[in-house]
Amino acid sequence: MVTYFHLEFPREIVSKPVVSDAILETKVTINILRARIDETHGDMIADVTGHRSRIKRFAKYLAGLGVLVEEIEDSVSVQVDGCTHCGACLSVCPVKAISMDSDGNVVFDQKKCISCGVCIPVCPVKAISAPPI
Repeated sequence: MVTYFHLEFPREIVSKPVVSDAILETKVTINILRARIDETHGDMIADVTGHRSRIKRFAKYLAGLGVLVEEIEDSVSVQVDGCTHCGACLSVCPVKAISMDSDGNVVFDQKKCISCGVCIPVCPVKAISAPPI
């Protein structure tokens, strides 16, 4: 099972290896999709893979250390109503999570998406978005 999280680190722990400790403690696999961390604050979008009970322990462990932990349903989303179906996003998606159906409409497969975000800046109508960090 894969669960997406937005993790926000306060100043007091931003320089500590809390994510590494949480991984060792709960035995989950984590893939950091986007991060912005400096000496005053940290924000991260990550997918966490493992059994649901381990993922819950991971989130609880980090929350206990002062990390704001928010589960997010979709890390990248396509607003189909705003999409002009131009296909600009098709060629940049490294895992082919975005395709075009036989009617020429853009189709987004959330299960294939690895949340790399390379599709976001190429969309001319800004129909593709992700949670800010």
